[in-house]
Amino acid sequence: MKMEVFDEKFHALVRKYGKDGKKHIKLKTPSQLKEVLGIARYLLNEAEKGNPPVREEIYKLERLKSVLEMYGSLSGINRKVQFRYCCRKGSGYARNKKLASPPPSPDAAPPSTSSRVLLLLILKWGGELTTAGCAQAEELGKEFRTLYQDDDPGTGLGILRLHSTYRHDLKIYASDEGRVQMTAAAFAKGLLALEGGLTSILVSLVHTDEKNSMLDYSSNMTPIMDSVKARLHQLMQVDEDMKEEDMLDVAPTGTASLMASLRAVKNPFAACKLVHELVWSIKNRLDARIAKRGSSAYECNLFHGESLILMAADRKS
Repeated sequence: MKMEVFDEKFHALVRKYGKDGKKHIKLKTPSQLKEVLGIARYLLNEAEKGNPPVREEIYKLERLKSVLEMYGSLSGINRKVQFRYCCRKGSGYARNKKLASPPPSPDAAPPSTSSRVLLLLILKWGGELTTAGCAQAEELGKEFRTLYQDDDPGTGLGILRLHSTYRHDLKIYASDEGRVQMTAAAFAKGLLALEGGLTSILVSLVHTDEKNSMLDYSSNMTPIMDSVKARLHQLMQVDEDMKEEDMLDVAPTGTASLMASLRAVKNPFAACKLVHELVWSIKNRLDARIAKRGSSAYECNLFHGESLILMAADRKS
């Protein structure tokens, strides 16, 4: 979910955690999320009073509060809040590359809407590792274990024969995404034939790459990535079945999996239109379900504590 925020408390939060003049920050720790939740609660309380008027969209503040209150606490690895300074670009947003420092307080007289620098709050949650994904990662760990050279190749006993002190020197690194960390823990369980749940393995063996130094993404790549996205967007607007040469424009390497996917898509414009219609069909069925349940829709618990009301809010984002 993306929402424009104006209250000075949000700007103060960016100044607090945006060290070295960073124009975007990511908050994941319980203490950081608690601060965001406190601001959301404060603004909702002010909105009820109506003085002064709250400039943020109320339903998005309510959704922010609901997500941060999920699971009964702020613990967990599958929620994060990002802040980014940007400018309007059509119906979306463009990263502001000229901003040297956060803009002044929003109470000051704002410039024109088209040129104003905005503070965008991006809320992300979910991304749970599925049961099938967990089993696949564990199986992959077992396969890696059999590759270890020992006196009896293929049994996977070589790495298990190591003294426990050597085995526990093993370090597994993952990004700070919850699903990635759980995948790493499942892999470690299969690799070392460990017993017990993934949580204890996660704590003892998986190390978080907090600086994202292991990821390929770099701000220097942003212009190239934007150029590729623009080119792909142009190519996917064609309202006719793609020919072989059209597919090679989209996938110049001719990778078998990509070519097979493009052949299955055939007409990209028609495929996007179908997806759009299916999404709206789900949205209409969801609205009908909420209308039928009435106030009890708030009490209907879905996956990981989400509700029908929270799910329905997706259509407004």
